[in-house]
Amino acid sequence: MLGHVGLAILYGCVAAAFVEGLLRAWRVSAPTHRLALRGIALLVPIVLPALLSFAAPFRSDDAFATRWALFAGAHWETLSVGGMGFASLATLVFAATGVVFFLRDAVPFLTGRIPADRRDTTLPPSHPAHHRLQTVTQRASAAGSNVPPSEQEPIASAGSLSRGITLQLIGAAEPVLYCSGLVRPVVTVSLGTMDRLDDEELAAAVAHELAHVEWKDPALGWLLMAIRALQVFNPATQVVARQIVQEIENRADRQVASRGSGAALARAIAKLSSADPVRSDLAEAPAPALFASLIHHAVSHAALVRCERLLAGADAAPPGPGVWHITAAAVGLGVLLFFVV
Repeated sequence: MLGHVGLAILYGCVAAAFVEGLLRAWRVSAPTHRLALRGIALLVPIVLPALLSFAAPFRSDDAFATRWALFAGAHWETLSVGGMGFASLATLVFAATGVVFFLRDAVPFLTGRIPADRRDTTLPPSHPAHHRLQTVTQRASAAGSNVPPSEQEPIASAGSLSRGITLQLIGAAEPVLYCSGLVRPVVTVSLGTMDRLDDEELAAAVAHELAHVEWKDPALGWLLMAIRALQVFNPATQVVARQIVQEIENRADRQVASRGSGAALARAIAKLSSADPVRSDLAEAPAPALFASLIHHAVSHAALVRCERLLAGADAAPPGPGVWHITAAAVGLGVLLFFVV
């Protein structure tokens, strides 16, 4: 069992490094193309070990490991550390790291979608903040539609948008802004968010969430979390999945920026990122006590880079790798890992 876990971790690390090298060598900047390549690195440790074991069982022989393998993990087991083989010890250390990485994101992901207390109760349509929220949301929705605003359906008083999206206003004082729902999308906004953002910033922030809905990112988020749970022991999978989430956010950011609201979205990100606590994909969850200072510095830097990218504008991305490039990357990675046992 430990050997299978170690092989999946090894495949995940090699795949992540391989894809990262291609992203840099090919200078891939479009989020959609980056997502396709990172998706290969995410699936490799799940699919390839079983596939190669079935298609080429001779790879498990000592002769293959000795004569053909570029890297044979079993050879490291001959080294002993504290009475345990080095390969087994490394597998346990990496597996523990993977679990920590998984919990770091899974706990906020799940708890952020469960009402923390009674403040999260949906406010009635008669609440004064509803009119402002519906107005800016209609503006954000119109900006991303090919239908002229005068011809669009008005927002219903219950908070349902014409594109089948439900708008939910909650009374939480802390900033809350995210989209959810596998079948019927729901954009949740709190009074704490509305109090911190002006109309232009709020419209840009809501437009960001509508972009997620357009790309069906709520369903993708749950799929990513399921894959991470399946590979909970694999730190490479956890890191690649987090990179995919960043690419998803970048894709939504670029869509808002392409419609002229990049500066407003950058201001919204800066304001929400400074709040604690906050529940939004526009700002990272608070860091845990362990290594809190280091994580906070990394999060602050990521938010700064994100804002700078938005303020720089949404330049047209150069042509990215086509289907043949992505296919070649998958095949090349498969050939490389054929010789890793």
